[in-house]
Amino acid sequence: MKVGGAVIFQNPMNERSDYEVYQRELKIGDMYEPLGFDSIWSVEHHFDDYTMCPDVLQFLTYYAGRTKTIQLGSMVVVMPWHDPMRVAEQVSVVDHQSNGRVILGLGRGLARIEFEGFRVPLGESRERFIESTEIAACGSRKRLLRIRR
Repeated sequence: MKVGGAVIFQNPMNERSDYEVYQRELKIGDMYEPLGFDSIWSVEHHFDDYTMCPDVLQFLTYYAGRTKTIQLGSMVVVMPWHDPMRVAEQVSVVDHQSNGRVILGLGRGLARIEFEGFRVPLGESRERFIESTEIAACGSRKRLLRIRR
């Protein structure tokens, strides 16, 4: 069995400052590898205190530099909100920086507040997800091949 832990930066009712939320959550994240966890995860969310991690790939890059063996997982990168080639490049960089420890989770999102915030029609999420995921997958393979040569 493999066991992972999540760092999700929740701040219900805005009871703490953003700084305090991040400091507490990053301390928890720092404990996962020494305690023997197999992976560390976070999730992308925007415009609400539900979770305050707007860039899960930036989060994984941070932990790529702070850890040696633990796998780094995204739950998820919401593809309809991103340029797929940019995602492919970012994932490739983090994967290389971490010696291949990335576990990539992609999704289409569902929160109306987030789609409205990015000015992306919620009704287009499925089509955007399919198209952008195909582009990112192709871009990731090409990027990985160029770097490995």
